[in-house]
Amino acid sequence: MSVEGSQGSTGRYRPTNSNDPGWDYGQPVDENRDHVKCDFCGHVSKGGIKRLKQHLVKASYKGTMYKDVRKCDKVPQDVVDVLRSFMEGKQKITEEKQSKKDEMIRNVNVYGNDDDEVEEVMIQIPKKRKGPMDAFVAPIDVDFRPRAPNSNENKKALENIHSYIADFFYENSISFNCTRSDSYSKMMQAIVQYNDPSTFKPPSYNDLRVKILKKKKKEETSNWVDNFKVHWETYGVTIMTDWWTDGKGMTLINFLVNCPKGTVFLKSIDGSAHIHDAELIYKMLKDVIEEVGEKNVIQICTDNASNYVLAGEWIMAESKIY
Repeated sequence: MSVEGSQGSTGRYRPTNSNDPGWDYGQPVDENRDHVKCDFCGHVSKGGIKRLKQHLVKASYKGTMYKDVRKCDKVPQDVVDVLRSFMEGKQKITEEKQSKKDEMIRNVNVYGNDDDEVEEVMIQIPKKRKGPMDAFVAPIDVDFRPRAPNSNENKKALENIHSYIADFFYENSISFNCTRSDSYSKMMQAIVQYNDPSTFKPPSYNDLRVKILKKKKKEETSNWVDNFKVHWETYGVTIMTDWWTDGKGMTLINFLVNCPKGTVFLKSIDGSAHIHDAELIYKMLKDVIEEVGEKNVIQICTDNASNYVLAGEWIMAESKIY
């Protein structure tokens, strides 16, 4: 993450509009805000200002030890007190937001509460939870089940459900065209088919952003590459490779496979430790050749740096690849 902020009159970096006191006791390394150096012991916390504060409060907070966090032995106690006070304030705000969300979830009842004959489904919100999504997965007390609603009640319930869905679209500025997509229809159908509401858990922010995204992208990429693989044996391929360095100083080596039917990105490897080592470049190229199939590879296009040239000569000496 690159630095976006100001130096101020003291010459110290602080993100724009940030009041986080952590920046008074640490500064980014090489303009990388994810790597923050402690002013007291010089330790570099990899995880941003949050991880630095965990380091400065001696790796513990309200009796809980932070996992994989090195504590600072040189930080003054008054600094620890300032940071813990700030962290407690942030935690209190988070808990208040969660409490409001809990109350909102309790009030969700698609059958309404005007008809005394319809018993409400009582949702038990546990006092202790792992995260903000727990409110959506609170267990349903089996002693409180609504009786089978009549057709008018179902009609009203469906209107309420539509209202909740509409609120979601309006609040998040989602295009109405999304409702025409196959994935929207499949999502709704999958939800109504789930037969145990007490265990239903919608994906969290991190699930969507990391876990599920990686899985879906891996599946889609694999399927897309498979569409090209069937042509590799027929036409033969060219393996193309190049490298570049990102803003954090990491050197990435990209491998692509080209045939008359098109070019696909095969993979990217962190080559920071051996980008100048011809022997390791050779081993990486051999791994890619094996993955693609040596009989399918006609030639390799690489950078003209001496390490790539030497690795290429070794490959040509032992195969018919150019």
